[in-house]
Amino acid sequence: MNRLVRLSCTLLMLSSVFCFGDSVTTLKNLGISLVIRPNDGTGDNLGGFITGSNVNLEVGGGTPVFWFSGIDEYAPGSPGGGFVNIFFDDASGTIGKHTYDESSLTPREADFNAAGFTFPTDGRTTFTVSVPGVIGVIVLTGCDDKGCITYNAYTNPGTLTMSFTLFDGFYVANSASFVSTAVAPEPSTLGLLVIGLGALPWRKYLKRRSSPAKA
Repeated sequence: MNRLVRLSCTLLMLSSVFCFGDSVTTLKNLGISLVIRPNDGTGDNLGGFITGSNVNLEVGGGTPVFWFSGIDEYAPGSPGGGFVNIFFDDASGTIGKHTYDESSLTPREADFNAAGFTFPTDGRTTFTVSVPGVIGVIVLTGCDDKGCITYNAYTNPGTLTMSFTLFDGFYVANSASFVSTAVAPEPSTLGLLVIGLGALPWRKYLKRRSSPAKA
């Protein structure tokens, strides 16, 4: 009998310990809109919004220099686009009943699977290309005085658009964007996206994104 009581107490203590661990919440059917600048190696080069049912976040970060470079040029006939990592550095906004600022919500690096393309060889002076893409799960950890919650955010597939200009026989990057939408976005959310993307303040953090391309 005593052994049974001790066993029951041990199980109760273990379950209590696990209850105090971080909880995990899955967020699905989210839209994401990102504005991307050419990366000149001095800091972050993208920012935008993640939106959906009870989700409204502003995010910022960067991509490696080689992927959309403000330093290097691209030769006609060379490949562009393709897979890259997005280094999300900051996030803020609301998730459900929780409101987070940049100090209490931490995003992690995410995979960006975009289709590749080939730079034209016909001498056109401007080149704009749109390809399909999808961002892998974006993991964010939000903490407050009640504890921490890990969010696994799944955004819908979208379209990556990149523009370039021919200069001295090579293409230089101009601007880029990636846009997907939730199935049923709220009107207020759409208005925020239009206003925010039109006057997006570029991120104040200067974190170098100059890692080399993977072989």
